[in-house]
Order: sequence, then structure tokens, then C-alpha cells
Amino acid sequence: MPDAPSTDAAALDRRRFLGGAWRAGPAEPPPSCYTEHFPARVLVQAAPARLDAVAAAVAAIEGVRLVDTRSPGRLTVAVPPGTVGAALAALAAVPGVLTASAVPAEPEVLS
Repeated sequence: MPDAPSTDAAALDRRRFLGGAWRAGPAEPPPSCYTEHFPARVLVQAAPARLDAVAAAVAAIEGVRLVDTRSPGRLTVAVPPGTVGAALAALAAVPGVLTASAVPAEPEVLS
């Protein structure tokens, strides 16, 4: 049975849908609320014996803000959204840091 033509202006276009686009017409820009307003969050795992030295070195990195230091061997830091790659490289280079991983930001935790 052939599909009936849709009269909806925002009807799905099958070819575009299969190619990764959702609707016919101009693409909407992604929402910028998470990329512009909220800092990115990075989880830094460090050797527990060196945690104080690592925390001091991380706090000295420009643009990096310590958010949580309560977990043993883990620091949570906030970085500006446009500098995540550079911050990850700087954090990984700190002596005593085992891993530095970007994690989803939660606005209520970072405020």
C-alpha cells in the first residue's frame, strides 16, 4: 500500500532520516545551553598518597576550578567548555595523576 502524502510541513523525510537528519527543511542548530553556560566536568583520579600535592597542582592550572575533593583518590574539577581538550592534557601531565576523564556536567552540582 503506498504511503499517503503528508500535509505536515515538518514531516519526516525518509532519506534524510536514514542519513542521520530528522526532519525535512533547514537543520536546527543544537541547543547551546550546555556548551555555553555550564562548565565541563572532569574526573581526575590520583594516587591517594599524593592527593594533596595533586590537588594543589590542579588548582594552580589556569581556568580549572576544584569542585569536589571528598572521595579518596578522586578530584572533580570544572573547566570552561571550550578548553576541555587542553585542560585534559594539562591535568594528565600533573605528576601523580592516574587518569583525567571528561564526564557529563550536572548544572546543580557545578553551581
